[in-house]
Amino acid sequence: MAKTFQLANEYPNVNSIAEAPGGTYGLPPTAARSRGVGVYRYDGKIWNHFRQANGLQFDEINPVVVAPDGAIWFGSEVSGVSRYDGKSWTYYTTDNGLPENDIRSMAFAPDGELWIG
Repeated sequence: MAKTFQLANEYPNVNSIAEAPGGTYGLPPTAARSRGVGVYRYDGKIWNHFRQANGLQFDEINPVVVAPDGAIWFGSEVSGVSRYDGKSWTYYTTDNGLPENDIRSMAFAPDGELWIG
């Protein structure tokens, strides 16, 4: 029997999943942006919920990609990009080099370069 993981008042849909070493990240759907529920990580045993309160730059997330080094990159439509290496967070916004904080897509090229749209 399938198990459903959902907090009260959250949408059960997922619009993006990226598998990374040590776990999977699932994101809320674009339609849930007004609710901003952050991101979840499942390590095979436990679900961890990342929000602004524990490191995520912004609770409303769109794209997610896994870097060749295993770091997870999260894009937001208002706060740029958050990078999580499993221990610490790094943030990229217009304040430190991004041309725009509205991030709708991200992908890693074969040479390891991160492309952001």
